[in-house]
Formats: sequence, C-alpha cells, structure tokens
Amino acid sequence: MSFELGEILVTRTVYDKMKVDKVFRKEVYESLERYKSKDWGETCKTSIKHNRIALQYGNCFIFAAYYVTEVIWIITNEYRSRTTIMFRDEYSVKLLK
Repeated sequence: MSFELGEILVTRTVYDKMKVDKVFRKEVYESLERYKSKDWGETCKTSIKHNRIALQYGNCFIFAAYYVTEVIWIITNEYRSRTTIMFRDEYSVKLLK
C-alpha cells in the first residue's frame, strides 16, 4: 500500500544545512527514500502503529524519525498534500487548557 507525499518541503534550517553539508544532504535524500518505502527509521512502536492505521484509514498524519548526522523528522499531513522534513526541535504542539 503506497501513500501520497504531496509537495515535499524542508524547513529553512534543514535547507541551509543541506546547502553546506554534502553528507547531511545525502542522508536527507536517503531518509526520504526510506520513508517512501515505509521504513519508519528510529520511530517508536506507538508511532509505527499509528502510521499503519493512518495508511489503512487515512485522515491521520504519517510520521518518521531518522537519526542521521542530526535527528530529522519527516511528517506527511493528513490530507497527503504536504510532506515536511525538519529537525525535531522545529516541531511544536501547543496544548490548550
């Protein structure tokens, strides 16, 4: 079962590092290939289970983590219109009380 990635985006900080670090750039491309083949990298078991459900039923984001030169996250939104590659510290969730 394949899934759509939509538009592939990288954050400014990932892009800047890719421009100056050939090894990192190669790792990002390799991680994206792993992601496309549903190799979720060093993602926890709970997130892997979530990804399986998201692929089966849709309407949920897909997430993976790769421990390369620096930890990167790859996230596809629930509409499969956009996939973003970022450093883990660039993702934040605001909790409402």
